[in-house]
Amino acid sequence: DKSCMDQLDQATLFCGRFDLNRNKLHQSDTCVVFQATERHKEREDRIVVIKFMADENMFKREIGERKKLDKEYVVQILETSQDIPNWRDESKQLQLDGGKEHGYPYGIVMHAAEKNLMVVLLQEKVTFKAGTEMQLELAECMNHMHK
Repeated sequence: DKSCMDQLDQATLFCGRFDLNRNKLHQSDTCVVFQATERHKEREDRIVVIKFMADENMFKREIGERKKLDKEYVVQILETSQDIPNWRDESKQLQLDGGKEHGYPYGIVMHAAEKNLMVVLLQEKVTFKAGTEMQLELAECMNHMHK
């Protein structure tokens, strides 16, 4: 029944919506990034990236900087920890880096890219022409970000 499924989702999914699958993409002293599946009852599930952040100032700065950038060049934020009920409490329970004292009380949810550049460069045969086109696109993105 629906009530039982809702309780199961609350117990097994981060904030009742995100299946982290423990697919860690990145970790630094101030953040941990996971690929996750956002489960939806009304629409199709989607793959997202969740950036868990320890520092409030870095969190606010990233949100502010991303708002200034064109979505054609930079992945946009779908939601933040401020938009998602119970984020702070549930993030403490995750113990994402072996139990960081204060956890990661801040975070952003973004669309997941189809692939990352490192995977393309290491695992695919990139022609000279395709490599040149990638470099041009990267240069355009970097130019946009530093205007």
